[in-house]
Amino acid sequence: MIGNASDAKLIRDYYIASTNWTRGGELAPYCCADCEESLERQGFNRAEEQARIDALPVRPVMPDGWTRIGSGAYRVAFLSPDGVIYKVEHSYNGVSWGQSNRGEYENILRMIRQNVRHDFCRLPKSTYFQLDGRGVMAMEYIDGERPDMWQCGYRCNCTKLTGECNTPVIDSIEIAFGITDMHAGNIAWVPAQRTYVLLDCGA
Repeated sequence: MIGNASDAKLIRDYYIASTNWTRGGELAPYCCADCEESLERQGFNRAEEQARIDALPVRPVMPDGWTRIGSGAYRVAFLSPDGVIYKVEHSYNGVSWGQSNRGEYENILRMIRQNVRHDFCRLPKSTYFQLDGRGVMAMEYIDGERPDMWQCGYRCNCTKLTGECNTPVIDSIEIAFGITDMHAGNIAWVPAQRTYVLLDCGA
């Protein structure tokens, strides 16, 4: 297992609170005396409105030691103080389209059950924390290189991380693992291990 349920809940609750936060602040001054008089005739009470704004929740502060390191269409990734990635969904409103942490977890289980293997790629260590149904995915942090891809025409000029052109190697990884959202942001090359690691197994 990697990560823990306490950290998963901490960062999920922070992110949900921060996306639901309403900005407060000082009311802008009246532009002129006529405007002030007109608004007050219509029942606007400046003191009451300022009190309403002041009563709004204070903007949540990210927990100490955490870093937001990336965001996609459906999820955002945070790095914890102890070096674990936690993926939180942008919305837990029950919408069935798009990627989810549960879906990524089920995809990883499928790959494990099918014993998927590739000479130049491995799965990341990961744990799914279901929590109260609004689950969070924890993954090992991969300090790797992002491959340059799809630069090959009549003459390949990519970095050839495996000794072969990057694009067909990564295409073969996509086919082997049965994923469809492969791009340079979803995979990393780890030179010390001479292997790629999948960063996103959600689709």
